[in-house]
Amino acid sequence: MGGPAAAVDNEIGSWLIASTNGALGDDSRWRFAADTQARFRDPGSGTAQYLLRPSLGLTLTDSLTGWLGFARFESRSASGQRAHENRYWQQLSWRARPLGSGTIRYRLRLEQRLVSISDDDGLWLRLLARYEQPLGDGKTLFVGAETFYDLRDTDWSGDAGPRQHRVFFGAGWQLTPQWRFEAGYLNQYQVRDTRANDSNHLLTLRLNHRF
Repeated sequence: MGGPAAAVDNEIGSWLIASTNGALGDDSRWRFAADTQARFRDPGSGTAQYLLRPSLGLTLTDSLTGWLGFARFESRSASGQRAHENRYWQQLSWRARPLGSGTIRYRLRLEQRLVSISDDDGLWLRLLARYEQPLGDGKTLFVGAETFYDLRDTDWSGDAGPRQHRVFFGAGWQLTPQWRFEAGYLNQYQVRDTRANDSNHLLTLRLNHRF
């Protein structure tokens, strides 16, 4: 699976992310989160993707939170063709015991994918692990990885199996008690059935507001 065994297309790009999260009231177990993103690949080609992703969470234990969410994707290819996708997803987020002075977080997400270019609905399972090391004065370093597994054959995504792998690292700065900024590098490796796989080298910039 994944096209010619040694063929990989390398591209550069950037992801710009704005996000917010917080509790729904004082001492509430209910939480909310939302993010919006603008993703650009192959500068000058016109290829871009935009998304909006709100979600509602419930704190189950001190370290475990369950989430339900929705995401709307709008994509534009280099030729100007547009497509959209709706995703409904369910997630468990777990904060593991501290590792030294750092923290490991895991995220397991199931996504149902409905795309405008096909009647075949996709089903993805995603597993993310992220380690964060504080440096003092509100500064942190982070590193992580995420794997996407396609659970269903579709005519637009191909055969079921591993579809995407992400590796990332970067630094974060706590600007104020409410505002945090992160900058980093993300390698997005996408497995293709009928053509060369993609390896996208991405600059990521995130601004988060916490209520």
